[in-house]
Amino acid sequence: MAKFSYNSLKILLLISLVTFLFVGAKLIYEEYERNERLRAELNYMTKDPWQWHDESRRIQIKPISGSPIFGSSTLRKVNMDEYYVIVAYKNEDHSLTAGVIFLQECEPNRVIDTSRRYSDGEVKQLSCSKGGKSLRHYANFNNGDTSFVWSDNLDGFKFRVNFAEWDFSRLDKEITLSKAKPNEPFSGVAPDDYITEVKGN
Repeated sequence: MAKFSYNSLKILLLISLVTFLFVGAKLIYEEYERNERLRAELNYMTKDPWQWHDESRRIQIKPISGSPIFGSSTLRKVNMDEYYVIVAYKNEDHSLTAGVIFLQECEPNRVIDTSRRYSDGEVKQLSCSKGGKSLRHYANFNNGDTSFVWSDNLDGFKFRVNFAEWDFSRLDKEITLSKAKPNEPFSGVAPDDYITEVKGN
């Protein structure tokens, strides 16, 4: 009986060890896959990798090269399953410009008029990139509101994004900082000096 119990204990320990190793290996592999997917998202359709702005919501950030706004950034969200990227940035008046970029080979530098139209009747277009590797569509939202869903079906090229989930506060701050101007000389008593003089009396 003691021998049987000892053998049973060894078997249980062996099973526990194998289970522990299996679960551990599975967790390590899942973490590896997650990190690889995150890395793939940051490098998706770009030469220079982006950074996470809000990893939990998969929002990325990157400075806009050549922008007139000091230190300005652009945000984006990758949809690898549907092969498109949503990009968005703020203009000097805090209005929003957004674009959708589809990973789709096309005739370089050509424009496609879709059957979709804006409220004013203007035709919505898809433009092919210079290298012929992607189709792009941009839109301006002039009221400054970002709490809305932007979606469309441009003759088969579908997209959807909820901008209410995006944090644009950093972009708004960058625009405000870009409006800094030289401080004009003050001829009177500065408020801080006045307070000091009053306290000293």
